Amino acid sequence: MAVLLDYVFANAGERFDAFAMGTPEFKRAVSAWITWWVNQLRDWKIAPGRLGLLLVDEPHTRDQDRIIVEYAAVIRAAQPEVVLWEDPTWTNPAQGTPELFTLSHVLCPNLPMWLSRGPAFAEFYRRQRAAGRRLWFYSCSGPGRLLDPYSYHRMQAWFCWQEGAEGEGFWAFGDSNGASSWNEYAAPRGAYTPLFLDPHSVTPGKHMEAVREGVEDYELLRLLRDRIKAREAQGAADAAVTRARQLLETAATRVTAAMTSAALMEWQASKDRSVADRVRVELLEALAALDGN
Repeated sequence: MAVLLDYVFANAGERFDAFAMGTPEFKRAVSAWITWWVNQLRDWKIAPGRLGLLLVDEPHTRDQDRIIVEYAAVIRAAQPEVVLWEDPTWTNPAQGTPELFTLSHVLCPNLPMWLSRGPAFAEFYRRQRAAGRRLWFYSCSGPGRLLDPYSYHRMQAWFCWQEGAEGEGFWAFGDSNGASSWNEYAAPRGAYTPLFLDPHSVTPGKHMEAVREGVEDYELLRLLRDRIKAREAQGAADAAVTRARQLLETAATRVTAAMTSAALMEWQASKDRSVADRVRVELLEALAALDGN
């Protein structure tokens, strides 16, 4: 779904080594640091555009925004190909520092917040995407076993397609809170991983399988889009192409329409969990029809 990148959580602070933000020494040091890394990556045959930096995790205060802006301005000036990836958690993103958004290459809003904060929240990020920022979604609710594999794990990929997002993330595949997944009573704050982990094994459960199915759903949508483009480039305008185009334009909305609240991501919440499978069959049938013409 997303371009392969090597992501690093920089955990940036108000000082870089001995240098305070905003000073010439700070700017020179950060510039030299990121340039060293880009040169090292090139030695390893890794393009600088594959390096993604999360400077501050889940920024939601002016002070956190200021750190991001100070570092991002220097990094973009020194090595503009390096990807700056941020996951703001401002409940009203319009109150965030504007440069936080404009200096970021990728913005990754929290999907439960997207569902719960109303149209203004979503429209803010849609405008960011229209202005050139790339969009992702992530979710970090928990404990993981209480979340519905269908509406929490699988559905996120459908929202990615619907909103033009290029990637998705979940907190966190390795977070079992230090306990065996086979005895989560030992995890004092609950586990988040969609896997069953213990010191000796990794076992996919329903939650992990739902993540996989969501990625496959997204790829089916992409395959159908690309197949339609190829047929139209050949001058095709038959009924199969028309039906496929109509399906592509409505498929994601039909699947996500029931997700009117983040509360529906809880496993015990009543919902129709068959919609995505029905639409997936329609996508496969549309692909078959296009290939048969």
